[in-house]
Amino acid sequence: MIRLRLRRINVNLSIGFITAKSNHIARRLLASLLPQIKDGDRIEVINCDLKLRGIERYQFQGITLVHAEPKPCVYGGQFRLTRDEWWTKPSAINTVVCLAKYPMLAFCDDRCVLSPTLA
Repeated sequence: MIRLRLRRINVNLSIGFITAKSNHIARRLLASLLPQIKDGDRIEVINCDLKLRGIERYQFQGITLVHAEPKPCVYGGQFRLTRDEWWTKPSAINTVVCLAKYPMLAFCDDRCVLSPTLA
């Protein structure tokens, strides 16, 4: 009889948290993610926010939280061509792709929770 030993591989994951709401609830995302993190996992959550200028990084219980403004475009950002600031989801997605540190990338919005099989 042959016995196989399966080893859990550490997870290197970047999660893009995409929302246009001013009072989004990232607590739901973090509450579903934190119980799934094991020793050796490296996870970062990138949150795009229209109200922020620049990039801020935090550490929270083994997760790197990155808070950044979306990449500028003609509809939003500091050098926009429109009078009002418009939310552009493609700019937020491009920001996450550019800032992601790890090759595995997941996207979620302000209404989702992560299933136990993600990490």
